[in-house]
Amino acid sequence: MIRRETDAELVNRIANHPSVWPHVARHGQPLDFSAAFPATQSGAVVLTNGEDAAMVFEQTADRVWQVCTMFQDTCRKERAREVGAAMRDYMAPYADLIFGKVPNSLPHAKRFYADLGAVPVPVVKVDGEDLQAIQVGDDWYVSEPGEELFALRMAH
Repeated sequence: MIRRETDAELVNRIANHPSVWPHVARHGQPLDFSAAFPATQSGAVVLTNGEDAAMVFEQTADRVWQVCTMFQDTCRKERAREVGAAMRDYMAPYADLIFGKVPNSLPHAKRFYADLGAVPVPVVKVDGEDLQAIQVGDDWYVSEPGEELFALRMAH
């Protein structure tokens, strides 16, 4: 069952699990999602399955969300697709677009996003450079070297 988390304890446990942490930690430090709570002040929606999977959605514009997905090795393949689809469906009434970055070293994560209906963002010219980027309002979200940017347009 998908639920909206109200504190960081479970999310931090998932994020810092050995099967997750190396793929989402950018600075080599333990992750702490405490700043995402309370969600009414942070602009974040944090969903879990109550066990071993979390998605953190950060609102970047009206009805536009950037997602960080963290699934432990106990939530993979078909189970991951089912949990991910349930989380996507939970967000559907609140989102027109969900996007996220996936490291090239995680081909299974790229398949996961594709299975949920996301597509790679096309390369566009930004300030004279060819970049994989998506514009949200006045802001550009750009993939970094070694990443691919995926976007999911929500059907209403």
